[in-house]
Amino acid sequence: MKKFLQWKWYLLLSLLYMLATVFEWEPVRDLLRLGLLPLVFGFYASRHSKLSGWVWAILGGYYIADVLQPWTTPVIAPIILIGYSIGHLIISYICYRCMEDFNVKRILFSAIPFIALWLIYFNYSMKDIFGAQMGESYPYIMAYAILLSVYFIITLIKFFNDEQKVFLYLVIVALTFVGRYIVMGMYYYVTPALIFEISFSFATAAGYFFLMRFVDEFDFKRI
Repeated sequence: MKKFLQWKWYLLLSLLYMLATVFEWEPVRDLLRLGLLPLVFGFYASRHSKLSGWVWAILGGYYIADVLQPWTTPVIAPIILIGYSIGHLIISYICYRCMEDFNVKRILFSAIPFIALWLIYFNYSMKDIFGAQMGESYPYIMAYAILLSVYFIITLIKFFNDEQKVFLYLVIVALTFVGRYIVMGMYYYVTPALIFEISFSFATAAGYFFLMRFVDEFDFKRI
């Protein structure tokens, strides 16, 4: 109960965000979504006297992308993906640096050729299915998809390396970003169904919640 009280403002805003999505109050929904990451940062800042530059960079990249999200155009879309990619790359780097077992790092590198082959297959599969709809956006959307896949794989390997709870949070964060990417693709390139918007909102709120827990509990002095 005490933990829920600590998170009460974030959980309340997440609930309002979900309700705004369900009832299709788009301007309200977008404003509420933009309040999630500031609450994550506020919670972190309230519990830590010295703020890590890594946290500034992760949350800053994600927040810039969130701000630009409602104005997705062929020009803005690459900037949005770059913003999210900054956070993904930093978290991937943190996970890699925290792998204490050198053999795990070696296995990760040895798996790169197989990962590359799978990503190439994924790339061409997506091109066959959604290539025409994506048009000129196809190259950078696929580049982001590859980065997102690597991000998820590294967080998963790090967690199964030592099963620390704090890295489980990152697995969940990565999984929610994968879910967001999938449902967004379904919304834009298959059909603009409300269920995809609701799924996106739920994944966003859940992902940032576990990101909040990670930045609060992780010792950034390890990097």
